[in-house]
Amino acid sequence: MIEAGIGARCAAIGRAARGEGDLDAAVADLLRFPDGFPVRGPLAAALVGRLLRDTADGSDIRRVQQVDALLRLADADPPGDPAWPRQRCAARAASMLLAIAESRLTDPRAALAELAAFPDDPAARTLVGLARMAVLREQARADGDEAPLLRVDREIAAIREQAAGLPGADGHADLLDAAYRAWTANERGEDPGDAFRQLKTVFDGLPADHPARSGLDDLMRVAEPFARLIDDPETPLDPADLAALGELADRPGISDHDRALFLGGAGLAEFAMDSDRDRVDAGIDRIRAALRVLPAGHPGRATQLGLLAMGLFRRNELGGGIADLRAAAEALEEARTLAGGPRHPQWAMINEMLSVARRRLPGSTDAGQASLDGLRRHAWRALIQSSPAATRSAVRDAARDAIDVARQFLSDGDPAGVLRALDSGRGLALYAATQTAGVAERLDRAGRTGLARRWRAARAGGDPESLPAALRAEVWSALAETGDTALLDPPGLDEIQAALARLDADALVYLVPADGVQPGFAVLAPATGPPAYLILPFLRVDAEVDVERYLRSLARDLGPAPAPGGDDLVAAVERMCDWAWRAAIGPLIERALPRVAPATARRVPRVVLVPMGELARIPWHAARGGDGRYAVQRIAISQAASARMLCHSAARPPIPVSPLGLVVGDPDTGGAARDLPAARLEAFAVQRTFYGGARYVGRLPDGPVSPSGAGAAGEVRDWLTDAGPCAGDLLHLACHGVVDTAAGEAYLLLAGGDRLTARDLADGRDIGLVVLAACHTGRSVHGYDEAYSLGTTFLAAGARSVLSTQWAIPDGATALLMFVFHHHLVTRGLPPWQALREAQLWMLDPARDRELLPAPLRDRLDHADPADLVAWAGFTHWGQ
Repeated sequence: MIEAGIGARCAAIGRAARGEGDLDAAVADLLRFPDGFPVRGPLAAALVGRLLRDTADGSDIRRVQQVDALLRLADADPPGDPAWPRQRCAARAASMLLAIAESRLTDPRAALAELAAFPDDPAARTLVGLARMAVLREQARADGDEAPLLRVDREIAAIREQAAGLPGADGHADLLDAAYRAWTANERGEDPGDAFRQLKTVFDGLPADHPARSGLDDLMRVAEPFARLIDDPETPLDPADLAALGELADRPGISDHDRALFLGGAGLAEFAMDSDRDRVDAGIDRIRAALRVLPAGHPGRATQLGLLAMGLFRRNELGGGIADLRAAAEALEEARTLAGGPRHPQWAMINEMLSVARRRLPGSTDAGQASLDGLRRHAWRALIQSSPAATRSAVRDAARDAIDVARQFLSDGDPAGVLRALDSGRGLALYAATQTAGVAERLDRAGRTGLARRWRAARAGGDPESLPAALRAEVWSALAETGDTALLDPPGLDEIQAALARLDADALVYLVPADGVQPGFAVLAPATGPPAYLILPFLRVDAEVDVERYLRSLARDLGPAPAPGGDDLVAAVERMCDWAWRAAIGPLIERALPRVAPATARRVPRVVLVPMGELARIPWHAARGGDGRYAVQRIAISQAASARMLCHSAARPPIPVSPLGLVVGDPDTGGAARDLPAARLEAFAVQRTFYGGARYVGRLPDGPVSPSGAGAAGEVRDWLTDAGPCAGDLLHLACHGVVDTAAGEAYLLLAGGDRLTARDLADGRDIGLVVLAACHTGRSVHGYDEAYSLGTTFLAAGARSVLSTQWAIPDGATALLMFVFHHHLVTRGLPPWQALREAQLWMLDPARDRELLPAPLRDRLDHADPADLVAWAGFTHWGQ
């Protein structure tokens, strides 16, 4: 009887697997079979096949919840069917997608390893590819690291290559590409309209029985109404759209997580861009229903509370009264508590909205502090990225958000708040690079010795910029728990003023360009006294400021020098100099500096500029007043990546100049770039005249390779890590510099075409002075506001002072400027910033002392115009 009963049950399960019986009953019955029953594995595999067919033809995808239990049975006794490995891969991929949707995937790395071991099968390629993308996204979300997302493009390209020539291969890859772009646009807060339209086009072209249709069906049903809102924001969704969204939330059998997700989406659709008070009320009710579905402490509650606040804001705008603002503030306070801190992906959004609520509520305080707290998310994200490319992606909106918050403080008349806001979004990639040094010692002091050991082991394994994001997050969390607020917060005014005093500077000045109807402005942190600001309505970069063509015309760069552009180009540069004075430097010198930095007999006023956005490409020391004098003839100007980096440089003990070091002169690049004969003269004369104990590598003035070395990248790297007493503390590089902003790379081109990149500098030792007499060595590879360049990377790695260039520089004139700079540095004992200014004044002086130069450079002087802007204005001082 038992065997007959078992036989009948097996037959019923087999019929269900063929689609002829109750699938749910069959699964439940099979799970009751005793362990070791002979056909339990094959029956489980057959049911998995039925589940996959059901979800593929549009049935309830939630049935995938049954897959894992069936797979455990099938794996214990796998069937001999050759199709089973393919079915198993598809089933696991579907199960992973559902686990991610329901926030149940606990170990993304293990899931990625499992997916990597799957055999390639054309029939399962899209589903497995979608699962891999979703797991990568989950890993990125869990760690806060953008690096996994940056791998997806390569993954899709690999799928295209593997599937080339197979039927439907392009459709698989197109679908993956479209889904990825839609997901990432949504995650990053970007406009998802184009991505959703691309996804819809690909989705609509899929056959009705395509296995990916069911997995994307819910996404498309939610996305399409919002895509229409993006295309036509003035037209509210019609009742049919809203009803369809509501039906998704009302379906039986879905998880609480998904029900809340659909309720929130439907609620947002109700009040988005709608002035109908009843619909706004209905939307708020839906979101409150979503919150009732989610238990206390559920990770989805913070997002739903944010949506609730949006609805309450909307109702307040429609005349809902002060109660809605108070309720919105309460919801956001709860969301903030649930989020816990900057590690939460919604932290910035929650605090931004909380700041809005506080500003609107009468008698409320700390609106600005909420905005600053939200900006801490950018610093956190910069710290935990596992690669420079990931950091670049993670901080792409930091400066924009910081300027938005700064303008709020500006409207409040709070320049100290403006300073803190601006610095919260400036130079974060560079700041993150400075923080890896000394971490283990800080962990030891905090009592986290085990974590310190793990950090040391990871650092010993290779590139410090490639430390795992999960380890970074754990370390920074541990340090933040010790009360180390400086980890995420910019320096306060007192710290900036202490740094200015150590650097003998009078003020740190942020320059912020105009944006639309909002004017530009400067904010000053003086060495003593309160901060101040200036409104600068003309501080806008436009066609009037056309410098790039002219600065390329006599370039120490990689291509042949084009002919100068003629009178029109000279006039454009002159307009640029006049504009720079009128827009910023003139008001700064005439109205602000007399109050905070009066001139003395000891020296002229000295400021450290932090120009935001495209203002970074302007040679501010070449701003020209109405009397024809340049800014450099009135004040001293250095630059800093941020107040953080200013304090970082100031805190390091000075390293005096000595006769020892390394000088590199025009290495033979093996045809990768043209020769720089004046660079050889410059470097050789600098070494022979001022640094007799320094090693000279590269080419001698007449062409042969120096006996001390060809000037290869390896020679420079070895010197950078040589802690011996004879290595010296000066590095002078007269060679080619290259910046590829699209690839995020900057490098010096050395002997044999070798490259010395910014990443090569990460573990360098402390150096007194680095002179980068090469093109673009001060130009940021991560966008202007990151200020992540070869020059600033040297600062982050330990150099005390750096001279670098923002553009291509002329070979002949640069040789003159550099020799005179070293003369003032060594012979007169001036600090680097002052030695550079004196050298630039020498270039501008018609009565300049020619006898400072050795004979070969005097000959160059006869064939150059040192007073030409391109000849002297290319160099900027950073650091001490």
